Amino acid sequence: NENICSNVSPEMAQSLLDAVASLTPHLISITAIAADSISLESKSKWASFRRAAVAAGGGTMVGAGAVLMVTPLHPVGHALAIGGVGVLGTEFEAPKRMISSAKGRWSERRKAKESEPEEKDDTGAKESEPKEKMETVER
Repeated sequence: NENICSNVSPEMAQSLLDAVASLTPHLISITAIAADSISLESKSKWASFRRAAVAAGGGTMVGAGAVLMVTPLHPVGHALAIGGVGVLGTEFEAPKRMISSAKGRWSERRKAKESEPEEKDDTGAKESEPKEKMETVER
């Protein structure tokens, strides 16, 4: 297991390999991974920077979309807010859960709408058909 072996000392790894080799020598596969020239500290700095940039960009998109929702450009506001949640979902778990939940509800509604029979109203016309206006002419 990569996770276990990456957290043990070299002496412990040697004793573990010796124990496994004595039991099943044909099942051993050893992979050595060379350390990158970039230190772990600089990787975490870049990861933190990326996370902050995603938070700022996605948050700005959601905020601008919320402002545009109350203006005559409300379709643009909705699209911008949904796009901002998508951007935030690339780095954070809560927006990912929100997006997957919305996708699930959307597909359930679509399936339910496709499976329900067309109902007729009192005039005998189907709901999906346009109702004709009846005009009365007085003479």
